[in-house]
Amino acid sequence: MKIGDANFRQIHRNFVVIKGDKIKNQFNDIETPIESDSVLTWCYCDTQCGITFEFICHFDSKEKKLFEIANKDFSAKWRRNAVNDCEMEVILQNEIKISDETLKYIIFILANYESDDELNNTRKVICIDHLREKDYPDDITVLLYKKDLKPEVIWVHLEKLKDGILLGRMLNEPNNDFGIHYGDIIEIDFYKDDNDILRAVCICK
Repeated sequence: MKIGDANFRQIHRNFVVIKGDKIKNQFNDIETPIESDSVLTWCYCDTQCGITFEFICHFDSKEKKLFEIANKDFSAKWRRNAVNDCEMEVILQNEIKISDETLKYIIFILANYESDDELNNTRKVICIDHLREKDYPDDITVLLYKKDLKPEVIWVHLEKLKDGILLGRMLNEPNNDFGIHYGDIIEIDFYKDDNDILRAVCICK
């Protein structure tokens, strides 16, 4: 499967093997083992930069063998749009032997990039996955509706789930005067369209 075809939930907070020379040959500062045909990464969602793959080590996907590097200060990462055309494989933690140091590094990543519990709660809402931007799954499309105005679709960055209601920050300035503006926090409701597909809406007064 190509990374561009993967669903957010297939890769998020998982070990992902990225295959091919496009990735393997990008390293000048560390040695690439001959047996390696890919790299092992940890996938997470950076609030500002979206889906991110953090380099863990070089990898032999056939033998599921890791080549952990000696230089622990080395780091590399790829945003999803840079590797969409690369082949990938999700590796379960029990399929490989990860060092304690690597596990601590993953905990460090989560603590620095995914420590917002309120935001993480919005990521648990599966029924809106089709509304999420592929590279930035915290952003969804929302229809603005106000009587006597033509409805308008904008992008909204999800912030929190409060009392069962999703709240998000507007990422666009609407073309029409809905009484709300870029940067405002809005409440998001839902309805089903004529094809019985769930859509997000903000009813403006």
